[in-house]
Amino acid sequence: MFIVGDIHPETSAPRSRRDNRAAILHAGRALFARHGVAGVTFEQIACEARLTRRTIYNHFANVDDLFLGVVHQTLRQLKAQMPAAPPAEQQLHAGLTRFMRDLFGLFASPCFSDLHLALVRHGNDRPDLRSAFARELLEPLHAGLASYLGARRARDFHRDPQRSAREIVAIMLGLAETSRLLGRTGEEAIRHALPLIGALAQALAQTQQQNPLCRVA
Repeated sequence: MFIVGDIHPETSAPRSRRDNRAAILHAGRALFARHGVAGVTFEQIACEARLTRRTIYNHFANVDDLFLGVVHQTLRQLKAQMPAAPPAEQQLHAGLTRFMRDLFGLFASPCFSDLHLALVRHGNDRPDLRSAFARELLEPLHAGLASYLGARRARDFHRDPQRSAREIVAIMLGLAETSRLLGRTGEEAIRHALPLIGALAQALAQTQQQNPLCRVA
């Protein structure tokens, strides 16, 4: 049950303005993921963050303004955690295995899951946020992996590193979403995904070895 109005007490230990903002954003991310933007009020945010509504209004004008803040903050956090592409000299099987494992860990994280779910719900109404998601996160992942695949002359069945990179990233995203739907999080999700990741990396590496037009360097 939510306490409505400005009567909900602050936490016993005073928090800085920066800490208050972080608490509001954290509460907003969790509530938006569960209820969508239309299902969230500042009363709920205040209860979740253990702050008053007045404190919330000191940082955000309305729920939509808070949603924008949550999306951009989460994008910055995820961008800082993005896995780097494998070094060009690393063999294809080892490079793809490491990259896909790290990428799956990012996609399976609660932070990413909350953001992706919010964008699935509201992306059509907010194309600028969907574009920011692609620009800040997906496109750098595609570019880094495509550069590695190109350096290894690994053009897979499309003979196109850019397209191959997009498909590999999409596969990892789909695998992470499946794990979330099955209720798997954290280490459990990674443990179940590792055999599939290894098998996919092995299949891609073998495809290159068997293709005389696209042999791995």
